[in-house]
Amino acid sequence: SHDRGRSAVASVFVIALRRATPENYPLRFVDTWNYISFCDISKYRAMVLLPHGNVMQMLFREVTSMEMPVFVPDMELMAKQPFLWWMTRIEQMIRRNSPHALERFGNPPSPAGFKAPHPYKPFVMAYSPGPERLSATMYWLRFLDYFHWPGVLHFSSIPHLLAGLVEADLVK
Repeated sequence: SHDRGRSAVASVFVIALRRATPENYPLRFVDTWNYISFCDISKYRAMVLLPHGNVMQMLFREVTSMEMPVFVPDMELMAKQPFLWWMTRIEQMIRRNSPHALERFGNPPSPAGFKAPHPYKPFVMAYSPGPERLSATMYWLRFLDYFHWPGVLHFSSIPHLLAGLVEADLVK
């Protein structure tokens, strides 16, 4: 079976969401490994998306183009979970396949006299785990489409998401 771009973080999030959802919650969540057509997706109130890679970026763009509201983690929650999970996964893959490639990604060659336009390198895994990597992550996250496109709502926790799904005015 194809995982359709799922991550361990997303699977754990679904389990936590189900456990945190009150029995009398007025909405029903759909989480499936089966294919859902865009026609069927359009029948739902909103989509909850934990971005973590290219497949999710494509789905995000397609769903927002359908003018469906999309709930994604705010920057702080995204930095803690899907973003760093994805970057760590890439780092591990690079180290396994080509141990010296990580240094090349983190320090690409620059033309003579080149001055970097940003305070942080875009490949955040070039920084050692800790405050500098987190600062670089927070800096680059703000440029992601998830924080600029219309129809995107952000949540900081599962309780915040549960409240937002019910209370948000999604017909604008």
